[in-house]
Amino acid sequence: LAAVEKVGDQILISLSAANSFRSGYAELQQGFLPTLRNVGESVARAGGQVQVSGHTDNIPIAFSDDLIQLGLVCGSAAVADFFFTTNDLDGERVSVFGYADTKPVADNDSPAGRAQNRRIEILIDG
Repeated sequence: LAAVEKVGDQILISLSAANSFRSGYAELQQGFLPTLRNVGESVARAGGQVQVSGHTDNIPIAFSDDLIQLGLVCGSAAVADFFFTTNDLDGERVSVFGYADTKPVADNDSPAGRAQNRRIEILIDG
């Protein structure tokens, strides 16, 4: 569910949306909360600036393509809000971004590819 890599002086945590968000929705799923809680604890201890970015597949959220970006910002904000409430993460350290389907890591033509594209990335610059 989570992949961690070092990118220069930064740490990138990629969270799979397999159990985090359903396609077309921005709400966190209950099964994802234990993973998110563990990640939040690590992020809070790490220090430095934190960027939470949401990425999705090409399935529209709600009934309009115009809402894709809004939905992803809401999904990213839901993750950041979870960190604030469960890990006492300082809001001054966090920026939230929604990229919608503009930075895919897989093909959107299959359910497996769309699942890979639905992700939250947490970049810690410490």
